[in-house]
Amino acid sequence: MNLIDKSYLHPVLRPGYDDVAGIFNFDLGEGVNVGADKYIINIAAMFENVSIEELIASGKAKIYVFVHCKANFFRKAIEIKSFTERIEIPVSDLSGLVELTIVVSAAARMKYRNITQHSDYANAEFPIECGDILAISETNTFIAEKEFDSLQKVESIISVIANENLQRNDPLTIDWSNDKIKVAISKIVFEDYKRLKDARMVTKTLETTIFLPILVSILSDWRHDPATYEDEYKAFRWFRAIHARAVDLNIVDDIRKGIQSPFVLAQKLLDAPISRCLDEVMKKWESLGEGDEL
Repeated sequence: MNLIDKSYLHPVLRPGYDDVAGIFNFDLGEGVNVGADKYIINIAAMFENVSIEELIASGKAKIYVFVHCKANFFRKAIEIKSFTERIEIPVSDLSGLVELTIVVSAAARMKYRNITQHSDYANAEFPIECGDILAISETNTFIAEKEFDSLQKVESIISVIANENLQRNDPLTIDWSNDKIKVAISKIVFEDYKRLKDARMVTKTLETTIFLPILVSILSDWRHDPATYEDEYKAFRWFRAIHARAVDLNIVDDIRKGIQSPFVLAQKLLDAPISRCLDEVMKKWESLGEGDEL
């Protein structure tokens, strides 16, 4: 939704234009979190323009976040009270690319003159109608991933990479400090892994082989000190995805209290991964012609 480059009959504070002097910086950054049933979006924008701020304070202008998701035909203007705010949108409303733009618009008809408007406007006043735009931010985007509803698409939270320093039979190494868990394997093994993955050969089996023991390790550490673990990793996508899945299955307390073993809980979170892997292998086997090998 490109509102910045439209033609306006009055000066508008917007990036890339000098109609009005001021600051309107909007960087979504890591401001999107996802729960079991909603996206929590933390809006944090820097805004400086005395004339527009006075209109907001007096109620003559309002701030909105325009949310647009083309894949789900979702478009909504959400009013916020300040440039630092939290909004919530149901998970079911969003899918794929989501665009967010902050807009300040007039809440009443008025004669408008901004004290920092460009000298080309001199001291002109402009007739403004209710709803006319006074300021527009850059558009920020994020991807609403349905993988949060299930852990079956493991690649949404795990990234497998090659490590030149590892030998073929060396244990893999793990980096937890990213949105995706980074799993490093030897270059030789990685080349075989990539070849099979690109050919879509037993993909679930490959991913489960890697992820199941990692998930068991995660659950073991999580139940050891739940509060500390959740606080340390809540900012990362991989943990939010696992947590959301655990909430859906109502097993968060089982994890925290160690009611069931991490191995049993990992299988629940992955929806019977061993059975799914066997199904995948059997389907591949049955699809092969006589004399072919898996």
